[in-house]
Amino acid sequence: MKPAKLRGIILLFAGATIFWLLDIITDYHLFWKPPFLNESEFKLAVHAAIMDLIGIIYTIAFAIFILKYLKRFNESEARYEQLFNSINDSIYIQSPITSDNTVHFIDSNLATCRELGYNLEELLKLSPAKIIPPDELVELSTTMQELLEKKHILYQTIHVAKDGRELPVEINAHVINLRGQPAILSIARDITERKQAEMALQEAHNHLEKRVEARTRELEKANLDLQLEVQERIQAEAALRGSEQQLRVLTAQILTAEETERQRIATELHDELGQSLMLLRFRLSSFIDRACTRKDDFTSDYDILFNYLDGVTENVRRLSRDLSSSALEELGLSSALRYMLGEFVKHFNIANSSIEMDEIDQLFSPATQINIYRIFQEALTNIARHAQARSIAVAIRKQDDYVTFTVQDDGKGFNVNEVTARKPPARIGLAAMQERARITGGSLELESQKGSGTRVTLNVPFEGPINENVAD
Repeated sequence: MKPAKLRGIILLFAGATIFWLLDIITDYHLFWKPPFLNESEFKLAVHAAIMDLIGIIYTIAFAIFILKYLKRFNESEARYEQLFNSINDSIYIQSPITSDNTVHFIDSNLATCRELGYNLEELLKLSPAKIIPPDELVELSTTMQELLEKKHILYQTIHVAKDGRELPVEINAHVINLRGQPAILSIARDITERKQAEMALQEAHNHLEKRVEARTRELEKANLDLQLEVQERIQAEAALRGSEQQLRVLTAQILTAEETERQRIATELHDELGQSLMLLRFRLSSFIDRACTRKDDFTSDYDILFNYLDGVTENVRRLSRDLSSSALEELGLSSALRYMLGEFVKHFNIANSSIEMDEIDQLFSPATQINIYRIFQEALTNIARHAQARSIAVAIRKQDDYVTFTVQDDGKGFNVNEVTARKPPARIGLAAMQERARITGGSLELESQKGSGTRVTLNVPFEGPINENVAD
């Protein structure tokens, strides 16, 4: 019998009892009191008719009340059952664990039956332990004890269906009061898809970790290789710096030896070849003076030979000056540069020349002065050999802590990148100029374009008036 019908019968019995009591009370107060019996004629049939009328009225009123109550109750119960069975999650009510470990289902919705494969009657005959795997029972007992203490918990377990399928579920359990007795309301949600997603995510995570580990090993190996390569490169750079330092020392020694050799050759040209040419000139002059006859025949030959000897003597003197730095030693750096430019303009027929110069004689050591002198000389030599210039402008200016030497011509120019990139260098003079500039601690800049002339700029830091030998 359904609980609703049972409650209706109980209410009807209670209503009949109440009517019986009212009948007794009415009889006592209206008909059986002595005043009423003494003052009026009482007939039992009238009393019965009145009581029947009252009973009919009470019965109709009570029946109407009971019908309205049952209608509202049935509607409420129908809404509850509709709501209870329309939820997709499994909902079931079970008794809590007692001292004798007897637990049973009290009620469940259709989703529980559909998910587990039981009908409602079969499910209500089962113990909740029947839908839990044996290995989960111990943990379930602990969970139920925690639920009774906290009144609400959320946990995960496994439901076993009638056909043996295992369904992972997440259960939201509450302790409720059902007809004065504690009961457990459980809402179970199938989390199979979530578990599958978690497993897929875990597999992806494991795969990613393996890839990260593999990549980390690769990066560690690459980092180790890179460290070894960096170490090798550092060692190579150190060796290169050592080699470069040795090369600079060797270059300085070569340039010093070159300067010494220039001095020796210049001395030999001046002292031996120059003296020999002068002696030859004197002897030829003496020979002409002694010639008494055919003097006219010798005059023209004498003039030609004499002019030739003068030219040779002048070339020897020029070569001696170019090779030697005697002008630098005798005149100082400023005057030596002026003299060199003047001789260059006169010898190579330069149409226009200018020089603007600050006093710089006391700013550099003798060794630095020789390097500046040779760079200046090489710049003029390159103009003579390659530029085909008609005009030269020289400017020597003191800046904050260095001196700028500028030599500019209006020659045919050249492509600086092409010339400096050639291996081996096409113009050794440029490389020598660069090396001499580095030896002085300065820098050399070349600016040129085809058809636009060339500009050579040398920047040399101050050294002060230092007295030292050209070569150590």
